Amino acid sequence: MRYRLGYRNRGGWMVREIGRQPWIMYHVMRTADGLSSNLESPVTALVIGVITAVYCALLWLFIYFTRRIVQSGPDLTSPLP
Repeated sequence: MRYRLGYRNRGGWMVREIGRQPWIMYHVMRTADGLSSNLESPVTALVIGVITAVYCALLWLFIYFTRRIVQSGPDLTSPLP
């Protein structure tokens, strides 16, 4: 069991790193050259804020509709299939 888990961990690490920085992993470019020079902090904060707001709205909708469904309860008048 331990033997197989080790390969999963290494495989997950390789997929993550190779997918994230393929050119840096293969020493085609340096890590310092992989930085975005035109991306500023306010833009990053705005994008994170928008994504957080969208996920909060989706969470609120999920809770709202789940609560409506649970409060209405099952339809006990219809026959069972």
